[in-house]
Amino acid sequence: MKNKHHVLVFLAVVTLILSILACNAPQTPTPNRPPDTVTPYSPATAQSQDAPTTEPSESAPTEPSGEPTETPTPTPPPPTSTSAPTLTPTPPVSEGPLDFEEPRWVHAWRPREGGGVWVTVKVQIIGGAPPFTISFDGSFHGTSTERLYLLEFSASGCGQIVHNITVESADGDSKTKDFWLGGDLLLWCD
Repeated sequence: MKNKHHVLVFLAVVTLILSILACNAPQTPTPNRPPDTVTPYSPATAQSQDAPTTEPSESAPTEPSGEPTETPTPTPPPPTSTSAPTLTPTPPVSEGPLDFEEPRWVHAWRPREGGGVWVTVKVQIIGGAPPFTISFDGSFHGTSTERLYLLEFSASGCGQIVHNITVESADGDSKTKDFWLGGDLLLWCD
């Protein structure tokens, strides 16, 4: 009786192992299987005039012959072409009233060919919505999507620097400020 019990336990363990292996075996694709198709969604509309309609036929009932008969499946109407939705641009999101910190010192400078220097100052933009348009002394200087804009202009001599900057925001806001850099901040005038 004890051997019979061991044989049954052994067979149960072997069956369990085989079923685990069968479940984890990689699936091989069926070679004759048609490829998957994706049907685009189209909202229910009135049937087109080209689409076949299925109406019940008024023929006499037929006697069952004992053999299974194939019921014809109605052909679905051809998919209608739908155009992609039109995207409307969203207005830029403002981060509050537009302002900027006017330059208070020279960020960098380099000699200019023919005399003078190229001066770089930082313009820190606050609020508004990017992209920003920056003008220097009434003339277009550049655009930026960043809130820190490096503005470069030419200067000569060691006197004070006085200019103005205008920043325009994509949300339509605009701010103009004058800035002044005294002679003691002009690093090329040592």
